[in-house]
Amino acid sequence: MIVQGYIIFFIFIFIMLFVEIKFLPLIITSVGASGGNINVDLAATSTELMQRSFFILLIVQAAFAGLVIGKLSEGTIKKGIKHSIILLIIAYLSVTLTRTLV
Repeated sequence: MIVQGYIIFFIFIFIMLFVEIKFLPLIITSVGASGGNINVDLAATSTELMQRSFFILLIVQAAFAGLVIGKLSEGTIKKGIKHSIILLIIAYLSVTLTRTLV
């Protein structure tokens, strides 16, 4: 159960980062190219807002996924705090490293 929870979370991180890196720039440029009056400042603000929203979503998912993993595998939510901390660290490092490298 623990391994399945972690694998599901890794897939979630991958999907969120893929959407942020590949689809978000396409959406912003397509809105500007389709005749929408979007300027560079608005595009940058929208991108930053979406990146921040995705990061918050990952953090919330990590916290609650860890609690669920602990409850289902070890029987108590208290033991899930350990998994939450591990997933929070993994989420933070993966987002930070990906944004640095890209």
